Amino acid sequence: GEWVTNELKGGFTGGVTHSEETPASWNSFFNADGQFKDAALSIMANQAGTVKKTEGHDGNGASATIVSRKNMMQSISNGNLTTGIVHMGNTAANDPQNYNYSKMDDGNGYCKFAGLPDSIKVWFKFKPKNETDLASMNAILHTDAGYMDPSGVMGEDAEKAARIAKAYTQIAKNEEWSEYSVPFEYNDNGLDATYEGDKYLLLSFSTNKNPGAGSADDSLSIDNIRIIYNSELATLAYNGQDILAEGQTVFHVDGFYDEGKLAYTANGRAATVETSYNALNAKLTITVKGNDWSEDNLNQHVYTVQFAKEAVYQIPNSDFEGEWVTNELKGGFTGGVTHSEETPASWNSFFNADGEYKDAALSLMPNQAGTVKKTEGHDGNGAAATIVSRKNMMQSISNGNLTTGIVHMGSMTADDPQNYNYSKMDDGNGYCKFAGLPDSIKVWFKFKPKNETDLASMNAILHTDAGYM
Repeated sequence: GEWVTNELKGGFTGGVTHSEETPASWNSFFNADGQFKDAALSIMANQAGTVKKTEGHDGNGASATIVSRKNMMQSISNGNLTTGIVHMGNTAANDPQNYNYSKMDDGNGYCKFAGLPDSIKVWFKFKPKNETDLASMNAILHTDAGYMDPSGVMGEDAEKAARIAKAYTQIAKNEEWSEYSVPFEYNDNGLDATYEGDKYLLLSFSTNKNPGAGSADDSLSIDNIRIIYNSELATLAYNGQDILAEGQTVFHVDGFYDEGKLAYTANGRAATVETSYNALNAKLTITVKGNDWSEDNLNQHVYTVQFAKEAVYQIPNSDFEGEWVTNELKGGFTGGVTHSEETPASWNSFFNADGEYKDAALSLMPNQAGTVKKTEGHDGNGAAATIVSRKNMMQSISNGNLTTGIVHMGSMTADDPQNYNYSKMDDGNGYCKFAGLPDSIKVWFKFKPKNETDLASMNAILHTDAGYM
């Protein structure tokens, strides 16, 4: 981005006393505040560390290089680059009143920030005069209370109340570019989960880990700063067994899927995990999204887990999306409709019943038997079958009834053993031929009894060609 050349003039000759090339949105000593800024920068030349534009780590573009200097106090003024403001509160470089800080009332003095990052990556090249000296980087994610670095002047309680997370590293001598990856360590007070205000990042680089230490002309070059939001699985287990393997995104489980047996965690502090199971192919899809995910930044990793496929032998029209038939019986004294039902194809209720009492039960008076009607499917689409009970002329209840077999009406009394459903083996519409040995049956239900303690029922009998009642 843009770079600005800043100069201060003063001293006895009115010449340049301080000069720096500063990248836009960053600050060094030129934009410093504090009572000793003028004394440090305007009386004699080259009393503070400086910044200059240098070649990028890949041989293209730009990097920022900060350089230390020896001041008139014969101490070292570290090279310093920050997203905040340099505060010069004392002429002694190592005095606690000298610090970088997020100046919350200065639009150029802070870096507003969103998200909860996991690490920061930076390219460094460090050339100290003393080979054992170490440069430093400190990244503080903090609240709108502001922050000072070093933080000693804040006080322990105020510091902890403001710091959400910290990423700190020391940089050893390396005259060739080297990329550092530094994790953010989150405050143990859980501030990242409870704080709801705006967040800010105070990011500072120094030519020495200790203020006022090092040698003149130590130089730290900085390039390509990236904030990282992790978006991968950290753990994945099924039924208590770890299945995650490094470098793999496709896994297989020799068993049927049960959501309650699945356990996982993500490696991102604020990453989200979405799961989707396709029952048709028994495949689970797990999508981990980093905290910076958006439609324009698809920071995500997708994993699939293949489970054993359940043997599905479809009962004809079991989703009730096929044909429906409206059946009516007429009779009685008026010749009007005495029984009506909407029945899904391949299923039966009282209209197709047999037995000596069918006509007596259905044709003399209306609404003497339970019925069936077509209603909305469980997902708001398609169809469902709803069976409804009725009170008959005997003042007993004729249950709603839906079967793959035939309803046999052998008695006028609803609870008589001569009333049953059965597979009518000599009637092509009276049985459901089946293959395989199933393990379970899954059904969506909605039950609305008038008496809240009453229970409906489902019974599925796999039987031989002998038939079943």
